Amino acid sequence: MNPRVSSNFLAALISPIFPSFIKSLNGKPLFWNCLATLTTNRKFAFVSVSKATWSPFLILIANSIYTQKRIKKYYRKESVVIYPPAWRRKDENIAGFSEKIKNKFPHQNFFLIVSRLSSYKKIDVAIETFNRMELPLVIIGEGKERKKMEKNAGKNITFFGWANEEELSFAYCHARAFIFPGIDDFGIAPVEAMRRGVPVIAIKKGGAKEIVEDLKTGIFFKVATPEVLADGVRRFCENEEKFDKEYIKNKVQIFSEEVFKQKFLDYVKEVEEKFRFSNSITDKK
Repeated sequence: MNPRVSSNFLAALISPIFPSFIKSLNGKPLFWNCLATLTTNRKFAFVSVSKATWSPFLILIANSIYTQKRIKKYYRKESVVIYPPAWRRKDENIAGFSEKIKNKFPHQNFFLIVSRLSSYKKIDVAIETFNRMELPLVIIGEGKERKKMEKNAGKNITFFGWANEEELSFAYCHARAFIFPGIDDFGIAPVEAMRRGVPVIAIKKGGAKEIVEDLKTGIFFKVATPEVLADGVRRFCENEEKFDKEYIKNKVQIFSEEVFKQKFLDYVKEVEEKFRFSNSITDKK
């Protein structure tokens, strides 16, 4: 069986010829500047693989415990978790927002989604939920499902499309809560929201379980249906005053670019030392 691996399934692969380069799953080399590339793009592009692909590799790095478990289940391989860089310190230098930016957000006290508009993201569930609850929802992102979603959305829902850095910062800073209804390997957008002190209402599955702390940094709901998500939103509204923005901000320190760089480099050095030690033993024989 060869299950399809999503674009964020794995963080990196280290090959036996490690000192020269790190290989991605499709065989394209990523030279030593790979770290800069990974931290700049904040994404890891990997594709579907067969078991034969794994034979040259020594070590797998997963982007979450959820991913680590899937690697073990489908490929029977051990891996190490290093969380991806979900926010950068320079992104926090917000001096204020222009009136032009403010006027692009017609609703006040809105809930927020930042996502690709694909079916597996379960944005349609959020749309139906907020239609019923008549609460303002802003959706930032594009995708092939947008037209279909817009047809089903009420006047309380705003489709923003792609947003620039200032627009995205404004949305994060003014959202009541971030909605995360789909199962994901990790979840960059929820972390970006939490870095601004915004609670996250998330499905209790996938990578979200490693990011959100129920009633501390957000609210969990168990199933991606309008009824269950609505219960989660109501639970958030009942407890909204209890959320501490500074506590939420501090909880995502471990997902910073600085932490990622340090952990990645430390692990690279550790593996390189093991590789050299193993080679020295082999040479002696």
